Amino acid sequence: MRLIRQLVEALARIAGFRKRGEYDRALQEVEHAWEELGVPRELVLATDRETLVSLLREPAKQRVAAELLAEEAHVVQAKGDPLHAAALRRRAVELFAAARESDPSAGADDDASIAELARYLPPAVLTDALRREAE
Repeated sequence: MRLIRQLVEALARIAGFRKRGEYDRALQEVEHAWEELGVPRELVLATDRETLVSLLREPAKQRVAAELLAEEAHVVQAKGDPLHAAALRRRAVELFAAARESDPSAGADDDASIAELARYLPPAVLTDALRREAE
């Protein structure tokens, strides 16, 4: 739980940097947060959903990683890279869906987070990300 609290605090710092237009500092904080999670940042988009889920193991870590991806997507979008932001959001949806599948107790929160991310994703991309949950 201590790790999750630390990562929630990191998310708040990242959001603060983003809102102040300090995008590079926000991305540095993102890198540090992935180190805290014990997942090499370069694997987040390079690996498949199942591998990333297994690296994160616990639904709580999967959820905080999904939040981290969503916040990073906001930063990347603000820096002018909507394609990278969409890839991050898609992966965030996949992680929220995996967490919901493993631990349905927070399903309403996961659904709300997925709905928020869906605002930024084309329907086909969202459907594909969620379809993998059913496989």
